[in-house]
Amino acid sequence: MVIELCAIFAAAAAIVLAVYAIFTLKKAQSSLDHINETLNGVQREMERIGGETMRFMQNANRLTVEAHHKLKTFDPFFRSVTEAGEAVHQVASSVKQAAALVSQTVTGQVEQAVHKKRKTMTEAAEWANLAANLWLKWKSHRRADANEDLSGSG
Repeated sequence: MVIELCAIFAAAAAIVLAVYAIFTLKKAQSSLDHINETLNGVQREMERIGGETMRFMQNANRLTVEAHHKLKTFDPFFRSVTEAGEAVHQVASSVKQAAALVSQTVTGQVEQAVHKKRKTMTEAAEWANLAANLWLKWKSHRRADANEDLSGSG
């Protein structure tokens, strides 16, 4: 009878162990199913984020290309501004040279007249007046040329 009781207890223990193992396996299966669902959700979210990132990068690239093209359209404008500045510089240089030449010519003429003729102070004053008039006419002519150059280049 002890052997029979031991066999019954062993069988009962085996049944309890089997039931516990089944319960544990079902719990593990449930946990694995939950983990699988979570991983699937994470995968879907990663795919969505990846798609958004690609769209963002494409838009950023497109905007960069557009900005580059728009900046390129300003190149002719900047070249024109540079050329206009150079033209103004050349006009200014020409005016300086013309002023120096007129000044030298007038001064030379006055000096020659004073030394050759040795006339009175009245004649010297007349020459000075002539020089002043020539200077004023030259300045007026220079302003007119500068205005024509500015209105012609616009």
